[in-house]
Amino acid sequence: MQIELFIDNNNVDQDHPNLKHPLYQINSASPQPFVKFLGILLDPDLSFKIHISHIDKQISKGLYFLRTSKNLFSQFCLLSIYYTLIHSYLTYGITIWSSTNPTNFNKIISKQKAAVRIFVIANSMPTLNLYLKNSKFYLSKI
Repeated sequence: MQIELFIDNNNVDQDHPNLKHPLYQINSASPQPFVKFLGILLDPDLSFKIHISHIDKQISKGLYFLRTSKNLFSQFCLLSIYYTLIHSYLTYGITIWSSTNPTNFNKIISKQKAAVRIFVIANSMPTLNLYLKNSKFYLSKI
């Protein structure tokens, strides 16, 4: 409202390149496909697909860092990196977004298994699953 009044009262050229920035766009109030509330992306259906894809991207970045640094750091450091870059995204707001469908949830579970596989050195699935069941940081379907 005040931006419109300023532009009208001061004869500002609306075609000026500095005014092309989205912050200064007056009629750019198109509806968003989601709302971000306390770091959780809420879509209109409450399916949490957008939030899950955001978490998936963040976990992928953490997985890349774990893979590239697994030969440089100790198990303790790798575990700290896991908790910092991956587990924090997995657990934040889980009581809200865990009601998503199993297909979305399984994407995240598989990424978590890949992260654990990096520092467990368990190439066989039964060993990995046994480790995950006995582990205190495994994320499972609630």
